[in-house]
Amino acid sequence: MGVWEWLFPVKCIGCNKEGVELCDKCKLRLVRANQVCVECRKGLIGGRTHKKCCKELGLDAVFKVYRYEGLMQRVIKAVKYRFRQQLLRECVGEYGRRQVFMRVDGVVPVPLHRVRENWRGFNQAMILAEILAESWGVKVLEVVKRKKATRPVAEMGKNEREREISGAFELVNMELIKGKRLVVVDDVVTTGGTMKEVAKVLKKGGARWVGGWALAG
Repeated sequence: MGVWEWLFPVKCIGCNKEGVELCDKCKLRLVRANQVCVECRKGLIGGRTHKKCCKELGLDAVFKVYRYEGLMQRVIKAVKYRFRQQLLRECVGEYGRRQVFMRVDGVVPVPLHRVRENWRGFNQAMILAEILAESWGVKVLEVVKRKKATRPVAEMGKNEREREISGAFELVNMELIKGKRLVVVDDVVTTGGTMKEVAKVLKKGGARWVGGWALAG
């Protein structure tokens, strides 16, 4: 055991059991999310957007692994503000790694602004995208850049979120996405505003189908 591990031993975020980020018992406390249409918020199977709700530049489907509540909220906050990124791998599990979308060509992590990523030292969406890419046998495509620094939107209402995130992203490599089926990856999806904005950029660049995947929502 190194000095750092001795001074700051790893403890389960749920029960403080030493030696693990998230123990098996606490993993059972994470509640699987109900899948709803990203547009009308009504329930559906598999996260596919209702046909009547589909928009030309919108998301074709969104899959959420867990409900964003209780222990899952603590996990996300610990990742973002206490830099415990290993929790992401512990939480995804076999259920989260399943191939929930057909014929995916690549995964696209929601980018952080460079200032925030430099401060945090990592992009949690990138870590999740790498996990999925490995499990699904596809590539991580870093084809979208966040050109505008935005305020945290967690506490904003739907309309305020949309105004804040509007125009925040730009495409940096069109050739990699033309005609492709892509999945946008993020840690949390609530109203879907951020994912929708990324999907719009990808579809304007030629992507054929764009879904979304989030660890919590």
